[in-house]
Amino acid sequence: MSQRSETYAYLWIEGFLCDPSEITSLMQLDPFETRKAGDLIQDRFERTGHKHFWPKSSWKFRSRLPLDGTFQQSHIQN
Repeated sequence: MSQRSETYAYLWIEGFLCDPSEITSLMQLDPFETRKAGDLIQDRFERTGHKHFWPKSSWKFRSRLPLDGTFQQSHIQN
C-alpha cells in the first residue's frame, strides 16, 4: 500500500496591529485569507446567532501548487 504525502509551503502571520493589506503590500504576495481583529466571525454568527469577533488580525499565504507535488522548493518559489 502506498503512502500519500502532501507538500506545500505555508506562512501565517498573526497578532499585528496594522491593516492586513499592509502585510500584503510588504510581502508582495496575495494571501489566501486575512482577518482583522474586531471583525465579526460571520460563520459563527450565522450558526449561533451570537456575535463573536476575531481576537487577532491574521494574514495567511499558501502556495498555489497542487498538494501532490513532490518538490518543496517549487512550492517555496511559487
